[in-house]
Amino acid sequence: MLVLASTPAEVASAFARQGALVARVARPPKLCDPKACRSLTISGGTVVLLAPKKTVDFFVALLPTAADAQRIGKVGQTGGLGVATRGSTLLVYLKSSARAARLRAALASLTA
Repeated sequence: MLVLASTPAEVASAFARQGALVARVARPPKLCDPKACRSLTISGGTVVLLAPKKTVDFFVALLPTAADAQRIGKVGQTGGLGVATRGSTLLVYLKSSARAARLRAALASLTA
């Protein structure tokens, strides 16, 4: 069964199991690779953001609804950014990230 509203602790635990420690942040971080920096603005409503403390090549947004995650994900799929959703949880990552597959696996592990 798909989790529509994961808690920040559940998401942090799922990513930690894949070796990506995350913490809450106030706004979406810029995602930079050697070619460019990219950002995605998320505003309105209650949004919880999680990002890694060291190498910032992704962030996770816990949004109010799955429709919000899908809509923002469509906007985010540009300019070298990859996105994946699981219910109302949105993963935004650099496509060039060496750990993209592990990040997607962490998101996929969120189950009921």
